[in-house]
Amino acid sequence: MTAQYGYAFGDLGGDYFRAIVGLFLCALPFVYVRPVTVVAVIIILVGAMFLAFLIQTLARHMTKIIVDGDGISLVTIFERRLQWNAVEEFSLAYFSTWRSGGKGWMQLKLRGAGKTMRIVSKLDGFSEIVGSAARAVSRNGLAFNEATIQNLHALGVGVPGEHAAT
Repeated sequence: MTAQYGYAFGDLGGDYFRAIVGLFLCALPFVYVRPVTVVAVIIILVGAMFLAFLIQTLARHMTKIIVDGDGISLVTIFERRLQWNAVEEFSLAYFSTWRSGGKGWMQLKLRGAGKTMRIVSKLDGFSEIVGSAARAVSRNGLAFNEATIQNLHALGVGVPGEHAAT
């Protein structure tokens, strides 16, 4: 069974907005005044960071992730493929944007065969991808660290091979 996933525009809309507003605000001083050289360099460097963020968001928007029984493929301009039996590291991390621990995102990291794939939870179907990957790599005997186990539970995926207490 093969499934294909991608990042929806709605999920990346905030990132597009932040990148474009940042670029606009960096360009504004050059339209109305001629900044001092040191200030101009700083503004250009900040603008370059917003441009890089815009390019990263655009690349993420174009990304397709294909999951099948043998592995996972990340397709952008080129294709990167990782076979399930080659996965040496599986981690699911949670990054919070608030001190209280709320309002954050998750990131799935798969590493093996000299390749690393990172997939963020803004992706439509993220929990299905995590579940498929967790089941596939657990069949290989790969153990999950405690943080990954907690994050799998929080995502509602559960840990493959773990039985509920009766």
